[in-house]
Amino acid sequence: MVLSLAQAELARGRFDQADAAARQALEGSPARAHELLARVALARGRLDEAEAQARAARESHPQPSTDLLLAEVAIRRGDDTGALRSIDEAARHAAELKMDRVYGLDFLRGDALARLARPAEAEAAYRREIEAFPDHLQAYTNLAVVYFVQRKRPAVQSILEDMARANPGPAAYRLAAKTWEAFGDRRTAAAWRQRK
Repeated sequence: MVLSLAQAELARGRFDQADAAARQALEGSPARAHELLARVALARGRLDEAEAQARAARESHPQPSTDLLLAEVAIRRGDDTGALRSIDEAARHAAELKMDRVYGLDFLRGDALARLARPAEAEAAYRREIEAFPDHLQAYTNLAVVYFVQRKRPAVQSILEDMARANPGPAAYRLAAKTWEAFGDRRTAAAWRQRK
């Protein structure tokens, strides 16, 4: 119950309340509490604290999600090669636990690969994430960025249309609009904003 409250507070951006609720759960659910504390620290940009909490979660109960937290910290630090190592560790843990899919694993892999200027591998990773989790909106938009950087405008439009078909509704339309705005195309962004 307390951890659910902490997650809800984190989702609302109420970091102090999320932190306090997660700390209340440390004794009863240390791994999940440390993981939540790591997410709060990451949201605040406190990378050292996020790493320490993620490592504490992993020591308490190793899970792919803790390795992915460490990958997020590494990406934020600009250590994309280190992020890939943590992502590979998450994939190993998932295989040991017989988990077929892990939300965010290929998304983070794509992010690290894109930052390392390995667009073909990044595209493949994002596509795996989208196939496994078609509701992961950010995977579509990150893939759109990969295409945009390669000057593949039709592919940008196509992947954003795929996102909208898989996730019809305001959230996808707003994100597509924001993506086109980031690319400097206000007219296409405005067209996306008109969708209902």
